[in-house]
Amino acid sequence: MKDAISPSNYAAMDRTVRKALSKAIKGCSKSREAIAEELSIAIGMPLKVRSLDNYTAESRTDYRFPVAWIVPFCDITGDHSLGRLLLSPDDQKSLQVGQREIEQHRAIAETVEQSRPTEPRT
Repeated sequence: MKDAISPSNYAAMDRTVRKALSKAIKGCSKSREAIAEELSIAIGMPLKVRSLDNYTAESRTDYRFPVAWIVPFCDITGDHSLGRLLLSPDDQKSLQVGQREIEQHRAIAETVEQSRPTEPRT
């Protein structure tokens, strides 16, 4: 059996989740109100801006962001860092390798496209 996670690790993860939520909200071009409204629709229940504030406040340990809301939240804000927190270290490395591969393929495709001679217009 794996070692139990210590309370200090839970507290650290809680802070990390709250920071990821805050970062995603701040980095989003949508207002907190718009995020709350879109998330309400996605989860099928009302969600107020005040609840978002509580989920991001380190002092509100009685409020925990539900894991079932992570995917719609990430889609709404366009920031998927919160979802990546759920990945194991090995899966995070695999994701990083895959992202680098995609970037390399895009760079190669752009270089090939730019090196093609342009056809004369008729």
